[in-house]
Amino acid sequence: MNKKTKKYALSQNHKSKIIACIAIIFAIACLTIIFILNYIDVNAAVAYVNGELISYRELKHSMEKNRTNTIYYIEKEYGISFNHGFWDIQLEDRTLTQFARDLALERIVEDKIQLILAREHGLINDISYEAIMEDKIAENLRREEENERGGVLFGPIIYTENVFYDHFMSNLIYELKEILKQNKLKSSEQEQRNYYEENINLFSIQDTIKIDRIYIKYLDDEGVDEEKSKLSKILMNEVMDMLTLGKSINDVKKLFTSQIEIESIEFAPSRSRVDAIDNSYNEVYLYAINMNPSDISPIIDTEGTLNIIICSERIDGGYVPFEQVKNIVSTLMLDIKYNELVKTLISEAEVEFVKHTLSKVKIE
Repeated sequence: MNKKTKKYALSQNHKSKIIACIAIIFAIACLTIIFILNYIDVNAAVAYVNGELISYRELKHSMEKNRTNTIYYIEKEYGISFNHGFWDIQLEDRTLTQFARDLALERIVEDKIQLILAREHGLINDISYEAIMEDKIAENLRREEENERGGVLFGPIIYTENVFYDHFMSNLIYELKEILKQNKLKSSEQEQRNYYEENINLFSIQDTIKIDRIYIKYLDDEGVDEEKSKLSKILMNEVMDMLTLGKSINDVKKLFTSQIEIESIEFAPSRSRVDAIDNSYNEVYLYAINMNPSDISPIIDTEGTLNIIICSERIDGGYVPFEQVKNIVSTLMLDIKYNELVKTLISEAEVEFVKHTLSKVKIE
């Protein structure tokens, strides 16, 4: 090989290396761009409520937490069954992913409004989701140490993200209501009395109901005796015929003394609904509460027992006096006023979306 040819070969080899280096650099650059485009900062903002950040992680958590309920709601309201590609299905002007995202944002906005309100009343300083999750880590460490020492813990040893968040919000809202009921949401006694009178049925006392129960058991320890079951039904139909013809309980008792059982029961407000007799008691009670004096039930089959009940007396239970339910009325009114306050604040809230980040939040 002469010098000229050798020099040319070296030049070609050098060019090949340069091209290879450029190709590698280009590939790295492409991968970097793809990574940057697909990189998700879980703490990045997807929206702002009155200037308060809603993070990617916060929205993702809410969507995943309510995934089952969202699927159920969509199936019930729109008849769309869950299957492969479910979240990509178009519903009116949005996909089901966007639908789930919007539902989750509504819940978060409601929570964020309450967090802002709690901060205004000195109950919390940092209302970011990230700060709440830091509290979760600290609380879990405390609970682990307490458990190792053999201390008493209420609830799980370790809180999951979902459980801790719900627990945190529940306690915070309770404390917030306790503050607000002293001033902003305080209700006067006259307001409470008005509420009591307008919703008097909430405070009704169960009527006292007296019944006579005629019954035959056709189920024994060995199970259902088909022949006995058949005969019991024939017998109870005969009893029903007598009652509908105006015959009395005593008439029935005289004719079928050895074949049926009869007892009188009083369902009073102070008596447990499930405290006696047998497993058929509950179903008899549920029928009896809708009966008036002289009413006769159809034949009620309850776990191996055929029953006919006759209402002998019904005594109006009346209503619990206001003074005895004053605290309950106060709590009910507080809840109503609090919910109205939150609803008003939500309607007045300024919500801004960060579309680029928001579009990245998916659900599986």
